[in-house]
Amino acid sequence: MRFTLTYFFVFFVFFAFPQNNIFDFANLSFSSRSSSMGGDLINIYDDDVNIAVVNPSCLNSNMNNKLSFSFIDYYTDINYFSSVFVTDINDFGSFCFGFFGVNYGDFIESDETGNVIGSFKAGEYMFTIGSSKKILKKLYLGSNFKFLYSNLYNISSTAVSSDLSFFYKSDLSNFTLLFRNMGATIKSYNNNNNNNMPFKVQLGVSNKLKYLPLRFSFIYDNIQDFNHLNSELNSELNFLNKLFSHFIIGAEFGKDKFKIRGGYNVKRRYELRYVYPGFSGFSWGLGLKIKDFELDYSRSTYHVYGSPNYFTISTNLSKILKSK
Repeated sequence: MRFTLTYFFVFFVFFAFPQNNIFDFANLSFSSRSSSMGGDLINIYDDDVNIAVVNPSCLNSNMNNKLSFSFIDYYTDINYFSSVFVTDINDFGSFCFGFFGVNYGDFIESDETGNVIGSFKAGEYMFTIGSSKKILKKLYLGSNFKFLYSNLYNISSTAVSSDLSFFYKSDLSNFTLLFRNMGATIKSYNNNNNNNMPFKVQLGVSNKLKYLPLRFSFIYDNIQDFNHLNSELNSELNFLNKLFSHFIIGAEFGKDKFKIRGGYNVKRRYELRYVYPGFSGFSWGLGLKIKDFELDYSRSTYHVYGSPNYFTISTNLSKILKSK
């Protein structure tokens, strides 16, 4: 049956309320555009495959044969990367494929007396496949299936999860509701499968001005958990501060050839303001299109030590092959 994949994974909603989270990297922002606009971008309907791999209801035919690579130069030896590809498969519609990885670097292994006996690596990886279906005139339904693997020294864990999303598209405004990481572990680090996925619910709204190339993005994060901050902040902040801590705000100005972006993540600001009160929570980025290639760069402020650098390059393989 057409778009069977879209509905098959809905049953994962029964795993939607985890208590002990693992695989938190599944909620990281891997694309430069998303990072520059606050760290989460789920509410724009265009040809950006890096949005569709997170919010599958954004999948559309404009993304056909589009390929994107991202690399994030994080702190010390930590870096992470992603590759995303979207293609139309005959009568089944558009499908999105994504591979994500986090490399925690090289570690020195020593015995209890401090003698170096070797070295080891640590990393986590995720494979995603998603599809979407138009269910009403302006309403879309999408779902992702994910397989996750984590290897930390000599222990490992595997899990499966799914995302389910709804997207309402109009000429200037978009609305979306996204359920992320509904799933469970197959094998946990200590063979105790009580650990679950970092489930969260997000509500997103975006609005594009009619006579100016400016778009605003508003996301309400972690709907399912009002007290989503750490215990110290939860006891310190009042109701309004807790309410606003869920907001992620972003803006994008420019046309196809060049774009300037900025964002503000309120939760990140609250959590890091004592470490680096200056610009913590803020992010910015640029987008540049050169012929058939889209180049994006962004920085997000976490600490006075420095800011991570995000690099993304995207292209449509159909245009490249056609030009040849």
